[in-house]
Amino acid sequence: MLPCHYAKPLPVISYVVAIGKCICVWSVTVKVEALKGCQVIDVACGSGDAQTLCVTDDGDVWSWGDGDYGKLGRGGSDGCKVPIRIESLHGMAVVKVECGSQFSVALTKSGAVYTWQVLVGVILLILIYLVVYFLWTERFRDTFL
Repeated sequence: MLPCHYAKPLPVISYVVAIGKCICVWSVTVKVEALKGCQVIDVACGSGDAQTLCVTDDGDVWSWGDGDYGKLGRGGSDGCKVPIRIESLHGMAVVKVECGSQFSVALTKSGAVYTWQVLVGVILLILIYLVVYFLWTERFRDTFL
């Protein structure tokens, strides 16, 4: 496990300098003070208009970055620059998170999958449920029953 205030790839400040025809890019790792004292067990970053999610060892999910389409999981489309706990997932023992360009997904210790985004997230959740159900009934039914 990484101590959350030193974890990578948390927010990075990038600098671009154009000198003649040469463009130089370098980054500086930034300590995430809002998570100081937490142990981060998983981190995910979206693509494009990026959001960042992390899971702490107590199973809570924190989100920050671009909030378009509700992908931060807190309702609305407002973004934020510091991690804020997703209250609707508090106490659900999340162990893994993933980000898409306009949606986010969380997996709990019990195997439940939660996703959020405007409408498309609901469709994705239904598809994930159907895939998991199909795999369970076809491949694992005989093993566990």
